[in-house]
Amino acid sequence: MVGARGRSRRSDGRGPGGRCSGERRPHRVGRRGPSRLRAPGHPVRRPHPARWDDHEHRPARRRPGPAPRRPQSRVRPVRTHRGEAGRLGSPPRAGRGCRRDLPGRGLGARSRRARVRPRRLGAGAQRPSCLLRRRARRGPARGRRLSRRRAGGRGGRGGCVRGGRLRRAHGAAEPGRVNAQATYDRRVPDLALSVVVPTRGGATRLPVLLDALAAQQVDEPWEVLFVLDGDIDGSREVVETYADRVPLRIVERAGGDGVSAALSAGYQAARGEIVLRCDDDLTPRPGFLAAHLARHRARPADAPPLGVVSLTRDVFDDTPYASAYGRPANHRLIAQAYARPPEQRWLHWAACNSVPKAAYEAVGGFDPTMTYREDSELGLRLARSGVEIVIDPDLEIEHRGPAADAESRVARAFISGASIRAFRDRHSGALPEPAGGGAWRWLVMAVARSIGTAEDAARLGRGVDRALSRSPRLIQGKMVALAVEAAAEAGVRHGETEWIRSVT
Repeated sequence: MVGARGRSRRSDGRGPGGRCSGERRPHRVGRRGPSRLRAPGHPVRRPHPARWDDHEHRPARRRPGPAPRRPQSRVRPVRTHRGEAGRLGSPPRAGRGCRRDLPGRGLGARSRRARVRPRRLGAGAQRPSCLLRRRARRGPARGRRLSRRRAGGRGGRGGCVRGGRLRRAHGAAEPGRVNAQATYDRRVPDLALSVVVPTRGGATRLPVLLDALAAQQVDEPWEVLFVLDGDIDGSREVVETYADRVPLRIVERAGGDGVSAALSAGYQAARGEIVLRCDDDLTPRPGFLAAHLARHRARPADAPPLGVVSLTRDVFDDTPYASAYGRPANHRLIAQAYARPPEQRWLHWAACNSVPKAAYEAVGGFDPTMTYREDSELGLRLARSGVEIVIDPDLEIEHRGPAADAESRVARAFISGASIRAFRDRHSGALPEPAGGGAWRWLVMAVARSIGTAEDAARLGRGVDRALSRSPRLIQGKMVALAVEAAAEAGVRHGETEWIRSVT
């Protein structure tokens, strides 16, 4: 005899499920899903006790008499693979999640529109086993296992995964192998470090830097972005010859609007978590990039972002200017930088430094209207935003492009003075005031009155160069220092703030 719910009941009293025993058979068998009614004569298998995962699958107590009938119109909800469902009467989604009862399959099969799909699971409900298996096959956990299995373990050299795919980066051993530290995280940047090199007319300076970059050993993926601020001397061909030794990219601009705009383009195109600026006349020693990256990696997770400054140690030829003023002035500047209190270290945010790109973007990046002193202006905003700026003595870098004579140095001082005025217009009171009073200060102001333009400053510098070879050694340094400070003071008074940096 077949009941209304498709359960077979035997009236001879033999075996469980008979009329005399009164045992009620479970109405669901197999995996979770809607009830499927059986055709007449179709046997109903008793589920294994291990599959009785809730009270609905457990057999009821033995009661005399037949099992009570349930209304034929009652429909149980069917969950989809996403834990969602449509409203009452909505058709099921094809090919999704649990099985469905199609019309004509079994006795009393329900139509598609008679199913209920609740919007969320209730308390204590369990997801269908088919859903759990599908998610286990394709979820992030599988991606992590896959990356480790392909990489051959957890240790090794750096790699990255984007969009669920493993990507090789520079430093990833042999072709065909994947970096062993690959992770499945769509939120992390593609690379660990991006080195931004702004250049204009640097065809003769770039080979030394490229050779130094080719000798770097970094255990994580990294890149170098050369921002050509107008290719006026074939710098692109020079850079492209190192494409097989350096993980480089080229960002080419029309150029001519200043180094700040070139740096902004490079930082915007950078894909690294840490961005490091390196001018084209610097020479990083082996392990320099790895040391910068290590400083950021050693930062505690709950600490504020870190900005690392590398001071530049100038390299001079043996000239009267270098021995009288160039080298001593550079040594004084470096000693002054290390003695700075933490709140004034931003003053040395210059030609080489590194900072997380997120912190750089949080302060708005470089100011394109600052054509000079754009680096220290950015350092001030970083310090005010909470970035801790440190100056590491172990990360000094060689600078091959200092002023070679008094003429170029005095001309740069005039331009630097003009940028001080623009800086003060944006950040009043941020720059420390020069020491006032005394005979030296009076002499500086007197010489500054004779300088009105950058050409006047260069002319003064040429006169100092001619006098150095004929002057006593004790006053040679004082002569250059007087001309430099006077030109800077004249630049503050008369210099143009909208200056475009020249090639030389």
